[in-house]
Amino acid sequence: MPHIILLGTLDTKRAEILYLYTELQQNATCFSKPLQITLIDCGRLAIADDAITISHTDLLAKYASGDSTEILTLPRGQVIELLISCVSRRVADLLRTTDIHGIIGAGGSGGTSLISAVMRTAAPIGLPKLIVSTVASGNTGPVVGECDITLMYSVVDIAGINRLLREVLGNAAGAMFGMASTYQHRLNESRTLKVYVFHTTGHGGKAMERLVEEGRLDAILDITATEICDLIAGGTMRCEFSRLETTLNRGIPNIISVGATDMINFGPVDTIPHQFPECREVGGFILDKLGRFTQASGMVEVWLPGGVSSIGIIGSAFTDADADTALADTLRSGLKDGKIRVVSDERDINDDGFALDIADRLMALVAKHSSS
Repeated sequence: MPHIILLGTLDTKRAEILYLYTELQQNATCFSKPLQITLIDCGRLAIADDAITISHTDLLAKYASGDSTEILTLPRGQVIELLISCVSRRVADLLRTTDIHGIIGAGGSGGTSLISAVMRTAAPIGLPKLIVSTVASGNTGPVVGECDITLMYSVVDIAGINRLLREVLGNAAGAMFGMASTYQHRLNESRTLKVYVFHTTGHGGKAMERLVEEGRLDAILDITATEICDLIAGGTMRCEFSRLETTLNRGIPNIISVGATDMINFGPVDTIPHQFPECREVGGFILDKLGRFTQASGMVEVWLPGGVSSIGIIGSAFTDADADTALADTLRSGLKDGKIRVVSDERDINDDGFALDIADRLMALVAKHSSS
């Protein structure tokens, strides 16, 4: 039986959230499939309704410190932060103690901020997440972050039920019921070796490391480090400063290479700086993380190719042997104690043989890790 969490501020969106609740039930009835719904009231004011599973009062009593009535006098921003904390902890508890197959919510700007923060904080990547939002057609980067949140534009304000909003909420309920049912089925499938590719867009590395933190990934081939270049040089696809730390802390098989460290992503021409930091700084960043966060040195290796990108191979217009050498020498020198294996390879990073060898080596580390 699919189990869906429904989030909403019932003090301001009661009719709309209850309509979404009813539509979820209608989908279950239509497909003759049982469905469990946990409705969490995320509002500022306490609301009584038989459909509510976890009330505003329950949340504050269990997860808020101090006098729960203080929420009535707090500024709106502080109220949202308090409720994010309380609801996130409750959702995390539910995920630990029961099977959850999807999370859905609906709201305006404040509700979207609250619900999306809960999804980013408490829900693992892969678990279906959907928000019907009045701000789904704007700048959604801060809402989605590195997570797989699906946004559905409400078209009209979520301020009273009308025919158009019924259609949108009905579609959202159908989408969530379908996703939750499929997710439940997928969880029951036998697990085999799976490979996930993450684009180095800043959020790509963050998403990968979040999955590592959640225990969803067993080994990492961190072959492209251009997010680090963007971080150091102020590019638009920069990673967090904590990049590399999570995987090194977990002690899982992890091969790091320096792909695309000869490029930085900028916006319009007038945003491009006239000078760039040395490649040595990129090597220093990686070296620092290796030194401070490696928990299992036998599971970590650094592979240094002859060319770090398709435009940086020998003979190309963008070849810079001095820059490549500065990067490689920084890492080789810093790791000369031998605790972490360094592999220097004359082949370019996109060479088929290099790719096969580095993949084979990662699988060897996986086998070693599994037997230890």
